Amino acid sequence: MFSVPAFPTRVLTPVLAAVLGLLVATSPATAEQSRMAGDTRTANRTADGLTIYPAHLFATPEHYEFLPLTSNHDPHHQHPQQWDGQDWEPAAWDGKQWTPETTLKKFFRSGIFYRQYMGGSKRVNNPKVQAQIPVLEVGPKFFKLSDLDRRRSLKLLADYTEVFQRGFESIELRDWNTQEVLGHYTPKGMFLY
Repeated sequence: MFSVPAFPTRVLTPVLAAVLGLLVATSPATAEQSRMAGDTRTANRTADGLTIYPAHLFATPEHYEFLPLTSNHDPHHQHPQQWDGQDWEPAAWDGKQWTPETTLKKFFRSGIFYRQYMGGSKRVNNPKVQAQIPVLEVGPKFFKLSDLDRRRSLKLLADYTEVFQRGFESIELRDWNTQEVLGHYTPKGMFLY
């Protein structure tokens, strides 16, 4: 009689079970059953085939925030006490030679400021009414000033003309040569584009 040794049978039994498991897994009946259970080929994809990423993958940290590229915006608003004592005080000037009026006349004469006027465009909802906004054309020497002196000179003009007390919210700054809008001066400061 033919007999199989006990050791190879113990080794071959798990191998035969694995081979039989593969044959059963690739049979047409199980493939159809997996299709009916749900197709996983389009997991995390839209109907157009674009990948849907989880929200945590591109989430920005809480300390990230947008800081616009405006003149002295970030330090001016984060640490306002550092600007204390930086503005001009016309009351401390020699009243015979330097007053706000004479200073502004010299600014216009020297080319720091070019001219000022009321500008605006016709309103969309009522074309008969023209919007009014104070416009200041800055001259070529304005660009040679430091940011601090630009802000000081604009504050002196706004305080002298009392433009914000009259109900206007900003002064539009334009280039004297190209007539392009450079920015605005508001009660919160100078914002250049």
